[in-house]
Amino acid sequence: MPRMTPFGALVRSATLRSQKTHQPFATAVRREPRRHCCHQQSQTSGTDAIQDLVGLRRERLEARRMARVTGIGGVFLRARDPQALGAWYKRHLGVPYDDGFAKLNWTEDPDPNACTVWAPFDFDTTYFGSDKQQAMVNFRVDDLDALLSDLAASGVEIVPERSEDDALGRFAWVIDCEGNRVELWEPPLTKTGPSVHDHGHP
Repeated sequence: MPRMTPFGALVRSATLRSQKTHQPFATAVRREPRRHCCHQQSQTSGTDAIQDLVGLRRERLEARRMARVTGIGGVFLRARDPQALGAWYKRHLGVPYDDGFAKLNWTEDPDPNACTVWAPFDFDTTYFGSDKQQAMVNFRVDDLDALLSDLAASGVEIVPERSEDDALGRFAWVIDCEGNRVELWEPPLTKTGPSVHDHGHP
């Protein structure tokens, strides 16, 4: 029968002590006596390793209890014609719609502070346009003027209202083919190179 290592002995002894006394496992480890002076150093390091392991388990348990949202996984729109709506966003806004959905990776954005904002608004807000519209999608764009020019040439309905702020950037709104108000946002200082719209639609 293979000889049990000091580390294994500590684990076994502390586990049995915890079961008999109903103490937390970490407490049982801390109170485990050092029986063999010749193994004092190895047992001390073994105790430290056990405590580290217990601490990691405790952190994982706390993380489970503190379950939270880590990001926006998707935006889903109800549509009378999903394929036609997806094609509209692909044609006019360059959204990479294919096979029923579009995937937008933040890692492709040159802005290190790029993020997704989630915010509830007052029920009677006019920010979304029609009171029948329950939500509005905001798209980051690289060149708002060029995009609006392309959209106007394509006959897309553009809301006359504009908003500009040195700290926040520039905003405009358009109406998609199903009547949804869509917000277009050019963050400040994003024009660092040629716009994709300089070369036509993707």
